[in-house]
Amino acid sequence: MKWPACISGSLLLSLLFAGAVFGPVAALLAAAVGDASLVNDASLLLLPSGRRLPLFCQTLLLSGVVACMGTFIGFLAASRLWEMRTGPGSRARWLLLIAAPVPAYLYAQAWMGVSGVFGRVPLWLPADIILSAWVQVGAFLPLCVGLSLLGMAAVPPSALEAARLVYPDMTVFDRIVLPLAAPALGAVAALVFVLSLTDYSVPSLFSLNVYSLEIFAEFSATNDPARALFLAAPLLGITLLVLILIRGLIRDLLGGTGFCQQAPLPPVYPRWFVCLQAFACAIVLLHLAVLVFSLILAAGSPATAAGAITDAGADIGATFSTAIIAALCALPLAYGVASRMDGGREGGWLWILCLAPLAIPAPLIGIGLIALWNTSPLSFLYGTAAMPVLASVARFAPFAALVLHAQLRHTDPLLIDAVRVFQKSPLAGWLRVRIPLIAPGLIAAGGVVFALSAGELGATLLVIPPGMETVTIRLYNYLHYGSSAAVSGLGLVMMGMMAAAGAVMAAGIRKLGCRDTDSGGGGPE
Repeated sequence: MKWPACISGSLLLSLLFAGAVFGPVAALLAAAVGDASLVNDASLLLLPSGRRLPLFCQTLLLSGVVACMGTFIGFLAASRLWEMRTGPGSRARWLLLIAAPVPAYLYAQAWMGVSGVFGRVPLWLPADIILSAWVQVGAFLPLCVGLSLLGMAAVPPSALEAARLVYPDMTVFDRIVLPLAAPALGAVAALVFVLSLTDYSVPSLFSLNVYSLEIFAEFSATNDPARALFLAAPLLGITLLVLILIRGLIRDLLGGTGFCQQAPLPPVYPRWFVCLQAFACAIVLLHLAVLVFSLILAAGSPATAAGAITDAGADIGATFSTAIIAALCALPLAYGVASRMDGGREGGWLWILCLAPLAIPAPLIGIGLIALWNTSPLSFLYGTAAMPVLASVARFAPFAALVLHAQLRHTDPLLIDAVRVFQKSPLAGWLRVRIPLIAPGLIAAGGVVFALSAGELGATLLVIPPGMETVTIRLYNYLHYGSSAAVSGLGLVMMGMMAAAGAVMAAGIRKLGCRDTDSGGGGPE
């Protein structure tokens, strides 16, 4: 009787997950079906034409450039970190993981504060596109480096050492490391492409219009959820197709232990390749240094920064409470899905269920929540502080499910079977064995949802109730008027919050990913 109860519990949580994540999109589809006025405009909205066609192509080009540059630089930097057995480099991967959840608009704020950055771009160059691409690349670099390290887990150290006995290190890298890591690099590039395509925060700060911002503008002008859905259809089609094609690659990528696995012996590469690696690492360090020092210098005196923080005390409290509640709500739903993701055909569909929300632009989630909850039967939550929480759960519960699935893949199923046999009660089994076993994954997943929820902008901007404001929204509104001391003080608060969440996430992932290597005798450096 205990086994069916467990299955029914995970199934119920999976259904709640689907409702929380896809409920906004379902509400948009229902609104589109019931809107007869769109019959004549549907074809115009579904197919980009006129002004929207070059905008759509420009957005695709920008995201493609960001994905290619980020993956190339990230892989070169990761290849250097992968070689480092001791010293600062062996810890740098974890510092990058701490920086991974920092929102892209903080990088934009930092670069906007760099003295003369705009003046150094010649007038005949498209400064808005160049700066948007440069800042987005910097924001995605920690993610690219981390995922590239995971991709290098596909290279068996024994095979690598055997090949190095016969061939030079550069030949081994070219013929063994690169081909084995290529599928993972393709997944990294595709994922960054999707994330860049659905984000408008950085381009809008540099006065660059992108297609995802057009969705927000269309709803603001017409207040029609169905029109926003039809307008977003071309973007949704591309992002969904990309994620479906790479779902197997992402599954393999998240199952690795690349953060803990090191090259058996430091290789000897040609000088030109070492220079490329050093240049890539320098770009990563440059973005991180500008992020930290530009905000510190622009914040002015400690008294000025403290005053800005005091004035935004209510916003900081709202941001923290929204993020922590979203994390607590997302974890049980994510676990229900993660526990069923290895079940053959069902597991394949659940992988699509987890990856598909990444393809949905943030404004569309916010518009869908308005369409869902701004109706008479469900209006009791509309206009309350619960709406930003629902937006964060809808957007980021899939990330928690992916992290928890990686944790479950590193958990011995025989231990779970033993718990089912010997537990006095299901509650005792969970409290004494199961939760301690999956604690690293829970910590990492909670940190991911907390950090991303605290920095969420696109959906929260649409659903936040009157009188409530988060630090992210305040920063985004102020940044349209340039970086100032008060804004930089808030940016430091946000960066500190993200660094703390990233440290918690890194601690969980370190225990999660290094457990197998520890048991095999090769603990993490």
